Amino acid sequence: MDRFSSLITEELLKDTDLQETENRFETQKEMEQLQTRAAIILGILVNSKDFTQTFLYTNSEDLHVYSHYSKRMVIIDALTRCAPDQMVNYDTYKFTAHPNFEKKISAYTRTLDKPNQPLSKNRPWDVALSIIIKVEALDHTSENLTSSRLLLREYSILKHIWESYVRELIDLDEMTGIPMVFDYTDVPNSVFNYEPNEEHQQKFVDPYGCLMPWKSEFRSTMAYMTMEKLGPNVHYLLELMVRTRRKTCTFDLDTAFKIFDQIICRCLQLHKFGVVHNAVEPRNTYFGRSSSFNVVYLANFGKAMITDSKERKMADVLLGGNPRFTSQYRLRGTYPNPMQDIESAFYTLLSMIVHNLPWDVFLQSNVTPRQSDLNANTSNQSDLEGVDPHPKVRENKFSFWKHPAGINRVLADVQYLAVGSDFYHVNLATEIIKDIYTKLRDQFQQTTYKVKPKTSIAGNLLSQQSAEFQFYFEIRRATLLFFRFESLSVSLCTTTYQKKIEAISRDEQEPRPAWNLSNWCFNVVQMNAPGNMRLSMVPLSMVARTNE
Repeated sequence: MDRFSSLITEELLKDTDLQETENRFETQKEMEQLQTRAAIILGILVNSKDFTQTFLYTNSEDLHVYSHYSKRMVIIDALTRCAPDQMVNYDTYKFTAHPNFEKKISAYTRTLDKPNQPLSKNRPWDVALSIIIKVEALDHTSENLTSSRLLLREYSILKHIWESYVRELIDLDEMTGIPMVFDYTDVPNSVFNYEPNEEHQQKFVDPYGCLMPWKSEFRSTMAYMTMEKLGPNVHYLLELMVRTRRKTCTFDLDTAFKIFDQIICRCLQLHKFGVVHNAVEPRNTYFGRSSSFNVVYLANFGKAMITDSKERKMADVLLGGNPRFTSQYRLRGTYPNPMQDIESAFYTLLSMIVHNLPWDVFLQSNVTPRQSDLNANTSNQSDLEGVDPHPKVRENKFSFWKHPAGINRVLADVQYLAVGSDFYHVNLATEIIKDIYTKLRDQFQQTTYKVKPKTSIAGNLLSQQSAEFQFYFEIRRATLLFFRFESLSVSLCTTTYQKKIEAISRDEQEPRPAWNLSNWCFNVVQMNAPGNMRLSMVPLSMVARTNE
């Protein structure tokens, strides 16, 4: 276990390059406790029967602790070893699949051919080789918490999404930005096993939001899940810019709008499967790896929920994300609704542009919106996580959508942070943000949150002509006005919108950037970009850059 401990220490110290060690761990004792616990968990894991059979080589050199810290979970960056006779293909970039994962990937992509052409077009070539293993190891006392078994919830929901896709014969492009999940396994062991207690039966919140008895053949509180490995998340990139003390510590405007557009598309994809994410925020918004570096993924589905029109007895518990980004209605404990994800996506957009949100002051943020240029918008988002949502946060969010003063303050911050920048694009961005805000506000007023909807969410989104479906595209249309296009697909364009696009395209002096298809995914919408149009200034070597 010394090898494991050294790996853990090394990776955690890499992670804390973004934040001083003393801020992450109050004492050295806590660091030592984390090392000890992780070493115990990894030791149990690599010696378990199922793990040994799946991962043919279990030497310590094959396991690396991912740069992620969690009190309830250890994440491992693992290489899923192929059979020895296939390893020669690893260095030649040929498609090679671990025998335990090839069957699942073939089912997802509906082909048994190798190399797997649909997979190579939509996923990195090495998706079957590079995965992460999420290990959840709960203390016995944690079983009394209704928020336990989040790993099982995440697996069940991702499995529901992928099985629905396979069953309904949906185009594979519809799954862009949804991480593949492979398996979930309980790990029987003497450390994390529990004895059944009839008086205090173990329960957990199932994927439908119902409090259900926990039934496990192994009576273990330790389990692991294997899934597709992703790249960095938006929160990491924001923290990186904060750490380097860039002038504004925010994304370029075109980068922020591109990410937001993809988040809206991911939400639409999830909602068509009847899934509400419940925790859309920068920490759960990832970029892909390898050839999918330009694709935005939504991940971490432990707080998500599958919704339907059936009558169910819901658990009296709030499974929500960071209160900083959580919908005002979700903070009130209302039934999950797709609009709550869209609201959280809008907060994510604002945080990428101005970093601070109006209610940060109620979440113990130590930064005010107006500081010197050196320190502007450098509050640490991790300081805000885990804080109980204060009633003032709910009140402030309610006021934000009730009165224009809140959004006007945000728009003023956009103008303030753009001093010395291109005012044309700044003014254009403020107009677009205000338009999106207005569309969302009007939609919130028409949505009923207090009761469970009588019809299936997914059913309302199956038709592209439905008002529910078109709302997502209305948000996209407003967002995409920041860019130039020669043409867009029929599904995205209305008559009025097409005239706007054509007018912008004909204006040779129009300084709007084009959507650079070399660097960014365009969410499965057919588009033709002319070769003489000015490209977005996002460099290929860096997914997101700072305003300078």
